[in-house]
Amino acid sequence: MASLGLGEGEAITLASSFQPPAPILRDDRRARGIAREFGLVVIGSGGLLGLAKEAGFIPAVQPILSELRAAGLFISDPAVREILDVAGEE
Repeated sequence: MASLGLGEGEAITLASSFQPPAPILRDDRRARGIAREFGLVVIGSGGLLGLAKEAGFIPAVQPILSELRAAGLFISDPAVREILDVAGEE
C-alpha cells in the first residue's frame, strides 16, 4: 500500500477491519486493485450512482455522470456505456 496516498491506504485499512469487510468507494484504478487484493468489495462513482437510482434517490444516472466527468473525474467511454446500460439508460 506504499504506492497509495495516505487517505486511500487508511480507507482500505478501515474497510478491511470490519467483519465482514465493508464495501469501499474508490475510483482510482491502483487503489481499486489493492482494495480487491484485500478482499474488499469495491464500488466506483458510477456504481454508486446506479445504486442511488435503484433506491430511488436520483431519477437518472447520465446527468450526474456527465457533471462528474465535466468536473474532471476520468471515466472511460466504455465504462460510461456500461454504467448507463446497467442503469437502463442506454
